[in-house]
Amino acid sequence: MIAGLIADVGAAPLPLGDNADAYQLEAAAPIVSKFLFAGVDPHTIFNVIRAETKPIR
Repeated sequence: MIAGLIADVGAAPLPLGDNADAYQLEAAAPIVSKFLFAGVDPHTIFNVIRAETKPIR
């Protein structure tokens, strides 16, 4: 379903697995939005977000 929505807006969906980690993306969204509205280069946004080094669950 999500891949179809992404394709509808003209982008190419990238299959990265199931939705088990979607809550992490949801938590990162406000941080990413803040950086983007502050004028940070979009290509560097995800370099700021570090991967967890320990299991979350």
